[in-house]
Amino acid sequence: MFQTILSAFLIGGSTGIITHIMRNNKTILLPRFKKRPKGVFLGFLGDFLAGGAAAVFAVTYLIPETDTLRTLIGISILAGLSAENVLLTRQLSVAQHKNNRTDQLLENDIENKRP
Repeated sequence: MFQTILSAFLIGGSTGIITHIMRNNKTILLPRFKKRPKGVFLGFLGDFLAGGAAAVFAVTYLIPETDTLRTLIGISILAGLSAENVLLTRQLSVAQHKNNRTDQLLENDIENKRP
């Protein structure tokens, strides 16, 4: 069972790294500390952990009968891709919120400058 969980984590994490590379124009973003807002940017490690965690969840709870290696690999890859989709959706909503806020600020600035 431990071997199955470890395999699922590594396969899902590898899927996360591959999608990270595809999303960031064939570059790997390294983890770093952010000053504003204070925090840590995980870079490729965040994608690896998200893909691995989703794969472990899928293999242990959703489909626990992963008897063959082919099934384990397929479920792990699909779960890793699903986790990346969730992260991408979150990133898109943050960018959309920033864009809407910028538009609001520009409209307010234009209205205040009218004579």
